Amino acid sequence: MALKDIFRDKTLHEILNSVNADGSSVQACLDMAAVLDNRHFILPVLGVQGSGKSTLLNALCFEQPTLPIDADETTSVPVEIRGRSTGTSAAYIVFNDGNVREISPVQEELDKYASQSFNPGNRLGVKAIVLESDAPFLADGIVLVDLPGVGSLTPANQKTTLEYIRNASGLICMIRTNPTVTTSEARDITTHWKVKGDNTYFIQNVWADEGKKEAEEALAYNQSRIDEIAGKLNMTSRFDGGAAEFGIIPVNAYRFLKCRCEGKPYDGGYGPEKALELLDGLSRRWPRQMIDNAKGSLFRLIRQADDVIMERRRILTEDRDKAEDEIESVREADRKAVARFRELYDEINRMLYGLKSEISGVCESWKAEEGENLRNRMRELAYKGITDGARLNSAFSDYTKEAYDILKDQAEEAADRMTEEAKAKFNDLFKEGAFSDRLSDKFSLDCAAGGQSFQGEEGTRFRNFMSPLGGVGMGIAATVLLSNPVGLAVAGVAGAVAALLGSFFGGMVKKTLEDTQIEKIVKQVPELVDGFLSATADSLNGSIAEFIKRFGADFQVEYNRLKEDNAARYETNLSQSKKTAEEKAEAVKEIDAALLALSRFKAEAEASPF
Repeated sequence: MALKDIFRDKTLHEILNSVNADGSSVQACLDMAAVLDNRHFILPVLGVQGSGKSTLLNALCFEQPTLPIDADETTSVPVEIRGRSTGTSAAYIVFNDGNVREISPVQEELDKYASQSFNPGNRLGVKAIVLESDAPFLADGIVLVDLPGVGSLTPANQKTTLEYIRNASGLICMIRTNPTVTTSEARDITTHWKVKGDNTYFIQNVWADEGKKEAEEALAYNQSRIDEIAGKLNMTSRFDGGAAEFGIIPVNAYRFLKCRCEGKPYDGGYGPEKALELLDGLSRRWPRQMIDNAKGSLFRLIRQADDVIMERRRILTEDRDKAEDEIESVREADRKAVARFRELYDEINRMLYGLKSEISGVCESWKAEEGENLRNRMRELAYKGITDGARLNSAFSDYTKEAYDILKDQAEEAADRMTEEAKAKFNDLFKEGAFSDRLSDKFSLDCAAGGQSFQGEEGTRFRNFMSPLGGVGMGIAATVLLSNPVGLAVAGVAGAVAALLGSFFGGMVKKTLEDTQIEKIVKQVPELVDGFLSATADSLNGSIAEFIKRFGADFQVEYNRLKEDNAARYETNLSQSKKTAEEKAEAVKEIDAALLALSRFKAEAEASPF
């Protein structure tokens, strides 16, 4: 029997449902069967905005730039790159309502759906963009995914990215040469590496303006950070590259793309060879990995079912007094577990409210420190004469991102401490379980930076109006010169004086306008900075409150489930012990048949090539 057919077998489902009546085990089987049907290895490329993800994917998969790379920020739309199923390039827009539209696979068309400028907030309802490529490593089912940048200021982008990573088969982390791995990036890497395990790989982008010494020093530092994380997670930070192991793979993505576009072989340092070797190796290995993972999941379900069914058999075959003593012992242990679960909720709830108070204090300190810093930096720009709205907005965006990262780091550090404590408490009680598994994930900081901007239109009008003012002095000089009846010598003197006066007059007008505009900008600064700080802090505090609310709701669901499972277990065991000898014998026969079936399913799975 094929492995996917075992996961869909009705007899297996009946046995699993007899053990776990909520249907979660059967659903796990159906999900795994769907994975085996899909036969794709989903490999997202993760990295902060501007790390070079799209540039690298363009170079790996296309002969000309296809993925959008010039947009300030993509919407919450993942772009999947699959092996080509047709003879020519193709691109498809998959909408949330299930409709699919084919478009021309060029940047200009993709921008209309993936760019924040054309599709703000994903108002077009795009679920994903699918591109086809004839790259050899995609032919056997690998699907590369270009995701919105981690740390994006758009909450929808954060949500889309995290959901895609959760459901992916592996992960490529794109890190930078400058800056090197930040504290915030290290936390994100740690979180996702836990989930993806050894199918996590690292590529360092080296931009064209970063020298060899800088790149080598950054590579050594980044590798030390990755090694440190690997040690904490008991993972490997070195990967099988065939002839030799490799760690972080450095690639000059821009030069690689440039050479491909020009039809030339790569001719510089930090070439694509190792990255291509990684992808070629994955294309050969992933089907085997997927099958091994599926078998591991099946064997775990069978083992859990075996344990419960064997307990029932033991109760049926023991004498009644001994069986009932064992049942009461199990019931008492279950009662203690439920009571301890409630105690843990109270303990962790207190920890969460302590975290809420700590984060509130972090926000207030951050607002005071970064508020002063932001106001001073923006005033400094204005006094330097930078009053154009577009330039101010760009600078303000950069400065607020830096401030946001500082808050994010401080908040996540506090949340990480609490999460580790919570995990330790639950792990004392449950070695496995849905609730404790969810707590194993890092606290999710679903916080958006407050989006404020300077009045760009006024700044632009001011900039355009200043252009003709530069000619005011020469205009006055020409008028005086042409109207002067005196000789050329006098006219020359008069013209020079007029030009001087005209230039002075023009400069005074320009300075008056500049001073007025600077004054307007400086007046805007406190309101905009305070708006950003308040909106961001409110978002973070709201995120904490929402997390506590979700925690309470999740706890109640799991608490009720635990009580119901334990009660059902007790009733089942008790009813088994009270059966007549004939009923017990019949029940044992059914149990033995179920155990035999589980054994058969395991043997067939072990023998199944797929």
